[in-house]
Amino acid sequence: PYSHQRLLLEISLSACIQSKSDIQKVELYNNGSLLYTETKPSTNKQGECTFNFIRSISVAPGTNQIKISATNAGGKTESEIRNITYTVPQLASIKWKEPGTLQYSTGSGSLNIQACIESNSQLQAIDLVVNGVTVSSTPNPTRIAGECPYFYMQAVPLTKGNNIVLLKARNKAGESLSQPITAEYKSSNPYRFALILGNEDYSSYQTGLNSESNVDFAKKDAQAFKEICIK
Repeated sequence: PYSHQRLLLEISLSACIQSKSDIQKVELYNNGSLLYTETKPSTNKQGECTFNFIRSISVAPGTNQIKISATNAGGKTESEIRNITYTVPQLASIKWKEPGTLQYSTGSGSLNIQACIESNSQLQAIDLVVNGVTVSSTPNPTRIAGECPYFYMQAVPLTKGNNIVLLKARNKAGESLSQPITAEYKSSNPYRFALILGNEDYSSYQTGLNSESNVDFAKKDAQAFKEICIK
């Protein structure tokens, strides 16, 4: 868990205050609460600004309404309100789009992956890690509009056997990891053959069988089985 101090963000403020008479008091407010008071500040009557107000403050998560007031002999004047929204950085989340399973087997030497990465702050880098080794790194990826702020797509080189594939995403909150994909690379045997028969007509050649013994879609079944064998 974050401590209260770690959730605060320090920012610098600068304002130009003009006055024809001596400034008696300058006050700084955040969300209606007085943060700081400076009485009888030293002024510069020759420059554009009678008083340059410069101050660092800490803002909390959410909307911070910053306002400055200045008091002189004529009374009190307030600045416009500046809204500063502070969003606490959180670890990115990584969701696999492709492949659709964490256990994958292929006869190809590469694996096509797609992932959607969500982050409420700018990503600093996306790393592709295979078997514990970073094989690709994308620094400062571009954020896009839509449901998937950071879309990652890559062809992953595989070695024979099991390959552990994962993504790392880094932002201001730290580093997050995807679920690992185990991709098994089974190299194909070019000298292995399969003879697949799809016989639709049995009754014409075996007179003891009636037409109900025929298999109307045997050719399509054989074609489908061929595709499975190729995979």
